[in-house]
Amino acid sequence: MVRKDFEEAQQKGWIRDDLNINFLFYLLNHLTDMITDEELTSLYPDTTSMFKEIMEFFFYGIMPKEHQ
Repeated sequence: MVRKDFEEAQQKGWIRDDLNINFLFYLLNHLTDMITDEELTSLYPDTTSMFKEIMEFFFYGIMPKEHQ
């Protein structure tokens, strides 16, 4: 179901049409690893700041250039 949503978003131009959807699923599956990684968490004053940056990177990284 989520895959279909991503594919529909690509068709509508909401995310890049050249983006490999399997890569998105890979990233989503590894977010937990990132959030619990001590090396990464040490770079931020708190987990909220880190999570915000991860989400901004994720969402703005998939937007077409004209939407950035």
